[in-house]
Amino acid sequence: MMYLKGSAAWPGGWRENNPDAATMWKLGAQRPAADHMRRAVARVIERLLKGVHRGEPHSDGDQNAWLRDIIRAAFTTGGGGAHHRLPAEEIEEMVREGLHRLQGICKVPVIKSILSGEAQEWMPLERLEPDITDDALLWVIPDIIARFNGGWQLIRITMEAGATAPNAVQRLELGAMLDWAVRQPTMPTTPRSYSITRVAWRWNGWVQWKRPADEYWLDESRELLRADLVRLRRVHLRLDGFDDIDSLEGASKRRQCRDCGYAPICPVSLF
Repeated sequence: MMYLKGSAAWPGGWRENNPDAATMWKLGAQRPAADHMRRAVARVIERLLKGVHRGEPHSDGDQNAWLRDIIRAAFTTGGGGAHHRLPAEEIEEMVREGLHRLQGICKVPVIKSILSGEAQEWMPLERLEPDITDDALLWVIPDIIARFNGGWQLIRITMEAGATAPNAVQRLELGAMLDWAVRQPTMPTTPRSYSITRVAWRWNGWVQWKRPADEYWLDESRELLRADLVRLRRVHLRLDGFDDIDSLEGASKRRQCRDCGYAPICPVSLF
């Protein structure tokens, strides 16, 4: 994920008083109901890992209580999902699904190895902390870095995946973590010092995918980032002031519109 610098329409951003910009930010921030459950699971996993890393592990009961509170709060008045107006039974079903996911994460091989002390060193990172470049904010930082005997692992935890192995584009996006790692002053600068691991929820359980990194993977991922930033700049220039949305290419499939917060105002929405 990446954003060009300069939009700043979020609350407190320098364009929040621009009605058009603020409306676009609010619409873009709206998520499907199930996303709030997935985000809650991600937040509790992050809290779990940070507690273990600090030597302050929490009980299963604590973790379950956090998850329940986060999901329920999302759908109450003022919560990010309140506009869905879900009945209590559906909210509780999301809580049960979130608990099911949470209880399985510690059984994933790489997570289990870290929690059992097999890693020489490891650290959970702030996944929402952007990697700041000259003209963009890139959300490419791993969820966890860990050093085992075989080298460093860059670990991404994905809340939903269609397959155990990432597709070609997802693989290049994972490679962006490698670009981040080799630029860190305390990390190895050679791609072959790393492997990339994706832990993803698929259907009814967590799956793990791992591959060693190399220079070719790094170069291709950098090229993808450069190409995406060029496209984003073009869109950014064409939409300055939000006067020319009709000039953008529309989606070709309904599923591309299904979870989009902009669908209510999009002139070519398929919903």
